Amino acid sequence: MLRDIVEFIVTQLVDDHAAVLVTEKREDKKIILSVNVSEQDFGKVIGKGGKTIRSIRSLISTLNQEPEISVFVDIAK
Repeated sequence: MLRDIVEFIVTQLVDDHAAVLVTEKREDKKIILSVNVSEQDFGKVIGKGGKTIRSIRSLISTLNQEPEISVFVDIAK
């Protein structure tokens, strides 16, 4: 569910929708969502001063329904 939300948000931000890939990796008490976008769209996902990615991370933390599990959103080129 959280992966789908991140994928939807990021897809709306970028120009190259086909290049968006969000993968989910589960470890003991954490979920890592890795976001991959094209190099041209990297700045759009980060935002000025990192505001956009911080907002996405905050939203996902708020929507997390498993308080014992931490959720991390990472962005990669």
